Amino acid sequence: MRSRLDALQSLIVDEPSNDAIPNTPTQIGSEAFTQTGREAFGLVQVIEISKIHRSPFQPRTFFNPDKIEKMAAKFRRYRERGTHPKTAILVRPLPNTDEYEFVFGESRTIAHTQAGFETVLAFVDAIPDDEARELAIAENLLREDLNAIEKTEAILELAAARLGVSPNEVRQLLDRAANQRKQDTNNVIRSEQWQKLVALFEELPGRITPDSFRANYLPLLNLPSDILDALHQGKLPYTKARAIAGLKDDQERSQLLTQAIEQDWSIRMIRDQIRDSKKSPSQSSETSVQIDLPLPERLGNLKQRLTRSKILQNAKHEKKVASWLSAIEAYIAKVENDE
Repeated sequence: MRSRLDALQSLIVDEPSNDAIPNTPTQIGSEAFTQTGREAFGLVQVIEISKIHRSPFQPRTFFNPDKIEKMAAKFRRYRERGTHPKTAILVRPLPNTDEYEFVFGESRTIAHTQAGFETVLAFVDAIPDDEARELAIAENLLREDLNAIEKTEAILELAAARLGVSPNEVRQLLDRAANQRKQDTNNVIRSEQWQKLVALFEELPGRITPDSFRANYLPLLNLPSDILDALHQGKLPYTKARAIAGLKDDQERSQLLTQAIEQDWSIRMIRDQIRDSKKSPSQSSETSVQIDLPLPERLGNLKQRLTRSKILQNAKHEKKVASWLSAIEAYIAKVENDE
């Protein structure tokens, strides 16, 4: 399995640029790419996309439509030349059928379909379940474009697969190690299971350690369901999600979550709103963002608040406010011109 993981990393590094369009239908990609994949995963075959099914081990729950369309736009250029793009796609045959299941490469296959392809070039190998699970998770992590919650779940699943335990047992192992360090005992850290876990984290991109994973990633799994849904869909980064989760009132949190996503609030704006919401009702009514008021009244209140506050005495804040006002003025001018 170790050799296949090494080959996977080389495959991603050697993956031909989608800008390098072959001149003839017989040119299917760089020799290094083809050789690496063939040695690790078998021959390249032309597979009907309709015969490939989603992997039960796919860690990704959200495919960014913009990224898919960018890939599809490049793939259309291949189709115009009468050839396939050569990308890292691995499938395994389903027993007693002429159909297949993804090990990795689902997003690139979706882009093929959007580009008008009915077939795809893929490496084909009869990989067992345990290796298919680890390869599916590792491939996504190596590309480093999973969202925060997907990344957390993927690392947890990968660690569980590597140690041969459940995800919950991995969490317990991390907790025991942290508690024993506080007590100056090292029973867990000296164990073979812990050494395997440390070795796994050393393979991951992004310099994640067992400690940082426990402190910064695992808490995401305990977030409220509405915030988890937003994370799964890639609507906001986990730093903002954790800040919004600080609001315990469900209605206030839901309202803040909607505002932060729709208006692309910064982490500072989110924290300011949370701070205001925790003040007394009389204070909060004056300082919070009152989105239920009519717009003219909100504009009047905003002018009064800017006059009262010291925000314009700070050059940085004044520049930011001026930038927002300029954007509003430009929008009004555009509307007036269109009319």
